[in-house]
Amino acid sequence: MSKRERPPVESVESLRLKVAALEARVRELEPQDVMVREMADRSPNMIFINQRGRLVYVNQRCVELMGYSRDELLAPDFDYMTLVAPESRARVQAAGARHQVADHAERYELVALAKDGRRIDTLLTSWVGQYRGERATFGIQTDITERRRLEARANHAQRLESLGILAGGIAHDFNNLLVGVLGNASLALMDMPADAPARVAVQQIAFAARRAATLTNQMLAYSGRGTLARETMSLPEVVGEMLQLLQASIPKTTCIAHEVQGDVRSIRGDVTQMQQVVMNLVTNAAEAMADKGGVINVTIGGCEGAALPLFDFVVGETPVPGRYATLTVADSGLGMDPALLDRIFEPFFTTKFTGRGLGLAAVLGIVRGHRGVITVRTAPGRGSVFRVLIPASEERPPAPTRVTDVDAALTPDATTGLVRIADDEEIVRVVASRTLERAGFETLVVNDGLEAVNVVRARGDEIDVVILDYTMPNLSGADACRQIQKLKPDLPVILSSGYSAAEATERFAPLGLAAFLQKPYLPQEFVTMVRDVISERRSRA
Repeated sequence: MSKRERPPVESVESLRLKVAALEARVRELEPQDVMVREMADRSPNMIFINQRGRLVYVNQRCVELMGYSRDELLAPDFDYMTLVAPESRARVQAAGARHQVADHAERYELVALAKDGRRIDTLLTSWVGQYRGERATFGIQTDITERRRLEARANHAQRLESLGILAGGIAHDFNNLLVGVLGNASLALMDMPADAPARVAVQQIAFAARRAATLTNQMLAYSGRGTLARETMSLPEVVGEMLQLLQASIPKTTCIAHEVQGDVRSIRGDVTQMQQVVMNLVTNAAEAMADKGGVINVTIGGCEGAALPLFDFVVGETPVPGRYATLTVADSGLGMDPALLDRIFEPFFTTKFTGRGLGLAAVLGIVRGHRGVITVRTAPGRGSVFRVLIPASEERPPAPTRVTDVDAALTPDATTGLVRIADDEEIVRVVASRTLERAGFETLVVNDGLEAVNVVRARGDEIDVVILDYTMPNLSGADACRQIQKLKPDLPVILSSGYSAAEATERFAPLGLAAFLQKPYLPQEFVTMVRDVISERRSRA
């Protein structure tokens, strides 16, 4: 034995006291450790500790989200970079290098890679600290996949809204120009003898102007500002009439099968716009089947709003409970992948070699304007099914009416008077005054709202009706209308605009408009409206 002096032997009682003190300290620390661990495991975020290049702690959320067991993640040979998508690894390595030279926190986004291959958008906050006496990297990682999806949808909606405003503005200005083209062509036809050499050319000008008006209505429909006549219609009748025309325009290898199922109710809306919906959906289906042909199945029916979950992709407002009339167009064409499906309703997006890309964008605008919904089911190689739902109406549709011929003469009758016209577009003022004067009216023409008010102030007793443009310099149509109503409450006001009747009349509703005149208009429509307004005013006198 060593001759060195031995340490004094502690008594049993002393050792018992030390053990009791250690046990008390353990009992003191255990509840805190358990609480911290439980808080971490209940966190919705992934929490981990990385030490010397391997994970030494992961919470329950890491296990759930990444798909690995805790033992797999904490295994000594597990490479934590396996959890990072290839495109994000350089960013993680760069943050790790910065941690070696500085203790400040790093905050950045990365794509995590789960065991089953799922890619998860995450936001990582990491910092350096001490763990069990050694330097370690601590991390809190948040799953932001849903946030990114919502942001993408919001950005998509914002982009569509911006393009809608642009489309609406272009359509408004273009409609003003079409008033001049269509009006002058119509007036010229009325002055030409039937055998005039130029008559055919002028008829073609008038026809082209009406086609252009249809295009601008598509743009207004996309922007949500399309004109809605709001009449009760039979959806089977509207669809049936359009399909007869469309069958002749689609490839011979493709045919249309038409079926009406169940209880189909009437709807309220614009017949022309609903025809546009049918035409665009059937045309798109035919183009999707152009290579091999086949059958386009068009089905009209009815459903409750709760039937929506049957479809994969929903565009439009969330429908309120109630009965809907449905139009379903199904094809067996190429189908679409999710990336293409996300873009098909964007304006100016098209997969055609040539095309303007307004078809489905216009359909979406029209359906939104009718408070409806579009659903789409599709997959590559399995075709597509478009379903349009429009709120049903209990009203019965009226009997069809005959449209007045564009070439009919404007013959003066007993209804005449003085009409005051205010519009900032010279071509509109000229056409409007020429048309009314040809029908036997006198006109006073001004180019802004302030002049319109001054004319009413000076000659209000002589004027029979005032026609105001919606947008004018110096004084807007709305302000001019208010001032005119104060000066002469019984003087009828007709509002004219390239925007929709729904938008304009809603804004002017408190002022009691006599009528709304949508641009571009035919001379016959214009004169008939003015005569009706003046006749109604005189009948009340």
